[in-house]
Amino acid sequence: MSRKIVLDVVFRGRSLNYDQGAGNLQELKKLVMPNGDVHTLVSKYALRYSLLETMDGFASPDVLTRGTDNKSTIQPDPVKVVSGEIFKYPEFVLFGFLLAAKGIQVQRENPTKLTHALSLTPFEGDVLFYGNHSFAKRFQEKEKSTKLEPNIFNKEEHEALYGYTVVIDFEKLKKVEFLIDAKNNKPFQELIKSFDNQDGTYIKEDDNMKITLKSVDKNKEVYEVKIELKEDYIKDVVKKFLKAVLTLKRNHQGETKDLTPILVISQNTTGPYSTYLQDIGVKKDWIEEVERREEETQNGTKVITIKRKVTKVRLQVPKIENKKSYTTEEWKNNVEQIADAILENEGVKLFYRELPDIE
Repeated sequence: MSRKIVLDVVFRGRSLNYDQGAGNLQELKKLVMPNGDVHTLVSKYALRYSLLETMDGFASPDVLTRGTDNKSTIQPDPVKVVSGEIFKYPEFVLFGFLLAAKGIQVQRENPTKLTHALSLTPFEGDVLFYGNHSFAKRFQEKEKSTKLEPNIFNKEEHEALYGYTVVIDFEKLKKVEFLIDAKNNKPFQELIKSFDNQDGTYIKEDDNMKITLKSVDKNKEVYEVKIELKEDYIKDVVKKFLKAVLTLKRNHQGETKDLTPILVISQNTTGPYSTYLQDIGVKKDWIEEVERREEETQNGTKVITIKRKVTKVRLQVPKIENKKSYTTEEWKNNVEQIADAILENEGVKLFYRELPDIE
């Protein structure tokens, strides 16, 4: 079976992904759970964007194209796909794409799959009231107007722990295969000439990949294209992605939000797997605290006992033997080592930081 890295990730965040909204209300993306509770989420598309932004993995616009019609779909440039140039960028190494153009069709399944990041506690309907009062006040003074128009709007807000799962399939990372038709396609014909012709098989190879074009129909100029990414290159890209997971930032609505994980459960396996995310939850306990205080009186010492109930939040996590804890500073200084441990060591591991309780 194919080797896979599976990550269950929990982080703390606030108001991370807004929907289209209505009127002057900005609504968070939400899902209704089977028990009727409403939970906020960060969509997998927003997560993917922030992960690629954190690792500086976006493809150059030079490898993208669209048809002559401005309404055509933006997609990878066919020549840049066959030449392997798009695989210089982590965006196209880690994630799939669709391409349909003259002489080529490619449908690459996502080697790296993400789930939505779902809040572990329900949304309670908090809405905050905002207005651009400073600009409005200055404009009012400029216009010498009696009317103040601060562009009032409302935003839903939710601070919570969020959890999501990542699955990286190394077999799907390794290679891409498809057919091209080079007949009457000058860009493909010119590209093929730049390959080494080895007895009718065209090969191009560098430190990161090997591209093979093999004719399947000489009369029609149809070629089978196989792009194979080399193991060291794949490891390098995956490690950069893991480091982005471990140090994730999200630039959103004028803020840089730190989504560094509170915990990561990693699996490095070639066999069947199941995620642990459904076993992670937040539990509230009422704890009775007792405080004793002594006061001096005329008759001696008076002991006062004060009892109070407080709420203690516990993060419930499955029992995993191989685990290691870090302070926030230690986590920041050991990202490289944690990424290596996830990438190189088999089995299930739990990495966590600053947790009050793990049950």
